[in-house]
Amino acid sequence: MKKQDFNQAMTILRASGVLKNDGAGNVFVYDEQRGVCKQLRPIRARQCIEAILRKAKIFMPTRELRELHTNVAERLEFLDERLKVYTASVMIACENGLVDLSTGKLQEFDRNILIRNFLNFRFVEDAHLSHESRTYQFIRTLLGVKSGPLEASPKYHLFLEMLGYAISNLRPVKKAFVLLGPPSIGKSVVLELIARIVGEDAYTSATWATLVEKYYSALVVGATLVLSDEMPVKPLRHLDVLKSIISGSSIVVEKKFGEIQKYTPHVKLISAANCLPELGEPDAGGAFAERLSILRLGLDAPIEKDPDLIEALWEERDMLFSLAVKETKTLIERKMTFTEDPDGQVLCEQLRNSGNSVNSYIQSRYQKNPNGRVSIEDCYADYINFCDEEFWLAVAKAVFRRQVAQLGYSFQKLRVPGHTNPCRCIVGLTARKEEPECRNQAKFPPTSEQSESQS
Repeated sequence: MKKQDFNQAMTILRASGVLKNDGAGNVFVYDEQRGVCKQLRPIRARQCIEAILRKAKIFMPTRELRELHTNVAERLEFLDERLKVYTASVMIACENGLVDLSTGKLQEFDRNILIRNFLNFRFVEDAHLSHESRTYQFIRTLLGVKSGPLEASPKYHLFLEMLGYAISNLRPVKKAFVLLGPPSIGKSVVLELIARIVGEDAYTSATWATLVEKYYSALVVGATLVLSDEMPVKPLRHLDVLKSIISGSSIVVEKKFGEIQKYTPHVKLISAANCLPELGEPDAGGAFAERLSILRLGLDAPIEKDPDLIEALWEERDMLFSLAVKETKTLIERKMTFTEDPDGQVLCEQLRNSGNSVNSYIQSRYQKNPNGRVSIEDCYADYINFCDEEFWLAVAKAVFRRQVAQLGYSFQKLRVPGHTNPCRCIVGLTARKEEPECRNQAKFPPTSEQSESQS
């Protein structure tokens, strides 16, 4: 871009008076309807810049628009230090004003406030769910609460905490949510409600397996929420990248035909699943399972397919999400400690054990021996029995072999006892010898009947 054209474009953008930045590389545009400055994702910011320049009869290619966007996001003349930034604060913007999550109070919009995102519901301070409402009946069936008040169920409080956390500007707290339940129970309905509330610019639809693939990790750039309506069928790999995204640690992002750069995501992950994810690599110390909060949904018959269900819930959204905002106030008071679902805790422990099942099996049944060898077929069959005894989820055979290799063992085609022909073997392992039965009996003193018989 010629310097003269660049200066002319920047002069027009400054004169428009609608673009601001927060000093952290984020671009905001003034919303005349509400009287506040709203954040724009990079692609929306470039479209806004293009629209302003077109009114002045200036047309530029995409490459030059990206250069202008970078300058608007970084130049001091677009930075208004009087504006209050609520990136990690407890403020959210609803249709009828701003809500302070720490107090649950509603206040009017303020021109001197930068808003990350507008939420599509009206906050009701004295919100409550009628027992006859579709929302109340839906939640009761979804969570599988058959008897007793819904408010007494920990699942209900975790559900509201998840909704409030998802729509808020609170920074991620190293937790990803999994709505686990049978098909057609209503998981996708919940995700669609959240997507409608935050708006299409605030979330990204991607599976967890996709986020760790090359080029696709760029989907988290500028997003605040990742909604996934299914858990990947293939085993999850690159758990280190996935844990970094959940924890808000830096990751390497590469866009197609673009430069490789380091990016720190601030996104919240919510996924629907019919079954627990299968791990394609060892989860050392259960670190990945520790970052999950599983909400076990009802096991009853699936909700009858009602094409009007989502619209009925959308009409009652004000009450539901106002209750979620109130629950977030309690969550902040507990220093972002989420309510635990007892059923979900059992499943997390099961996932934690299955993530280390191969290593636990090897240590339990074998010992290291440079000259040792064991058939892969025999070893995997015994591993399946081991997991059945421990009530753990066994990994697929291909995953089993990969994890054994990651533990430092090699594979060769050799002869082993019990096999006529050479077979694929794990080299470096020898089966542990079972302890003599008398050694186990020596641990316990003889009973009175045994003493009398010996005398």
